[in-house]
Amino acid sequence: HGCTWRIERGAGTPRDATLTMALNREDRDVEFIVRHLKSIALFSPLPEPSIRALIDYIKLEKFAERTAIIKQNEPGTHLFVLIKGEVSVVKQDAQGHENVLARLRKGDVFGEMSLITGEPCSASIRTLTPISALTIAKDDFARLLEGHPSLNIYFNKLLAQRLRKTMAHVEEEIAKGVLGKLSMISLPELTQTISTNGRSGVLRLYRGSETGEIYFANGAVVDASMGDEAGEEV
Repeated sequence: HGCTWRIERGAGTPRDATLTMALNREDRDVEFIVRHLKSIALFSPLPEPSIRALIDYIKLEKFAERTAIIKQNEPGTHLFVLIKGEVSVVKQDAQGHENVLARLRKGDVFGEMSLITGEPCSASIRTLTPISALTIAKDDFARLLEGHPSLNIYFNKLLAQRLRKTMAHVEEEIAKGVLGKLSMISLPELTQTISTNGRSGVLRLYRGSETGEIYFANGAVVDASMGDEAGEEV
């Protein structure tokens, strides 16, 4: 009808969009997805059969800027692998004050601790920019671990590593003689860290006008005081 047309090569498809298309196609895209997952630090140590087992459970989701993806003290619903954008890790103390603990970027993982332990999320995750993330839902994650023992072992090792890293950081801070809020780490966890590492000293606690002290000798609690009271009852 007298019309003409021309096809031009575009600038290319964004990587996350390519992955979205691949996740919605058939077996011909499996190799691309496997290569992509192998490039992510969380999945790179896994053998290829385990990575292939993940594919049916993974979705790619996008979130707008300033979105609360995970909320503190609420049960975890997904594991997230950040592939584009940035998020902040925010923890609220008992007085309602918020502390930014970290900023996460491409390749970082969050939400897995709650899925593994069954405990509520210890901090909130908020987007600083629009983000894209690979996600695995809680029920799918449980089925994945049940059906693939190697993945179960891997994620439990990951949990142990995270806990060791956290405790090592706390130990470093204790060695410096620091101040801190128990909303950031619970009193039992703090006491256990002091005990495990055989520390000696005094842990002083403050709440309003109240004060208390716990005395350690080589990691063992040997005495405690609060106001005019002292000893085992305290």
